[in-house]
Amino acid sequence: MKLDNQVSSSVNRLFHKYKLYGQGDALKLLEEKQTVLGFELNLPSRLYINFMKGNFRWIAEASEISVMKKNGV
Repeated sequence: MKLDNQVSSSVNRLFHKYKLYGQGDALKLLEEKQTVLGFELNLPSRLYINFMKGNFRWIAEASEISVMKKNGV
């Protein structure tokens, strides 16, 4: 399925709302169903989900995140 930029943008706004209101289960569901729903979460959203899940290995090994960002610089 081709990713639709408008859908991705809308889902990222929805992700922000779920995060704002503490809807962790909904955030996890959005992350799990990206392919089925035809969107891709942006890097900050993926980082947040993996932090929330305690998946620190993913954060440490993610090639999309620069060393400077990993060190908080």
